[in-house]
Amino acid sequence: MALAQAARVGHRIGKRLDSLMVVEVFVETPMDPEKQVGRIAEKVRDCVADAGVCSASRLGPALPDGVVLAALLRDRDPRYRCVSPERPALAGLPGHARVVTCDAVSRAQLRHRYPRLQIDLAAPSWEIFAGLRHRAWDAACLPPEIFDVGSLAGLSSELIAPEEVVPAVGQGVVAILARCDDDRVRARLAEIDDPDLEVALRAERAFLAGVSGLMQGAATARAVPGGRGVELKGVLAHRDGEWLVSLDGRAALGLEVREARRLAESCLEHAARKTGEAVRKEALVT
Repeated sequence: MALAQAARVGHRIGKRLDSLMVVEVFVETPMDPEKQVGRIAEKVRDCVADAGVCSASRLGPALPDGVVLAALLRDRDPRYRCVSPERPALAGLPGHARVVTCDAVSRAQLRHRYPRLQIDLAAPSWEIFAGLRHRAWDAACLPPEIFDVGSLAGLSSELIAPEEVVPAVGQGVVAILARCDDDRVRARLAEIDDPDLEVALRAERAFLAGVSGLMQGAATARAVPGGRGVELKGVLAHRDGEWLVSLDGRAALGLEVREARRLAESCLEHAARKTGEAVRKEALVT
């Protein structure tokens, strides 16, 4: 998935910055997302590459030392897709149906919204598509990146509304990292940066930081710049779907970080009222 994404983004950069020659540098990375970003940042700091490409959803609460976020690009629609041999809609699945997903956060949301379904967790790979064709599962809730390694041949798919399953922070967005002191590369990459994505991701990551220190697990928010303001949705979900807190917020441009932090505090307070202090140990944060 990373190789396919890098090739696609490199082609787009080369087309939009005519005088720039893009050469791919292969970097072997571990499976852990935070360590992957760290390894890419290491190669950039060591001048093996001028810039590093990774999914924005892989970024941790803080960037590795020595690099900055030089540009953000929309790579895919951030919404999850429901993929199925027969019924590409979660609401239409029978009560005994088995659904597979690739991350614990979407699984928590699905288990809460569709308690009648059996929700399995599997690593993102082409094997999920093969399993669907062989009826190992009745449907799948899949992030956009997985379609780089799997084919929809013989399957149907439908986008899942964010009100149904909130996308992960930075999902569908590519982050381009550059050295802090490399003004030349940063200036060139700024030409293709999407300022609306910067605002959205800044708010989403502020929500993530607001809950990560208090609760274990993953975090996601969905921030959408709209006109002069930013709309933000925060969701906390119990890992087994026993409860879910969903709150919305809105802020003027420039105040999105403050609003995201306020929203994180409100979500934590609502969750605590539902389950008491145990929520801090048992929750996944979306």
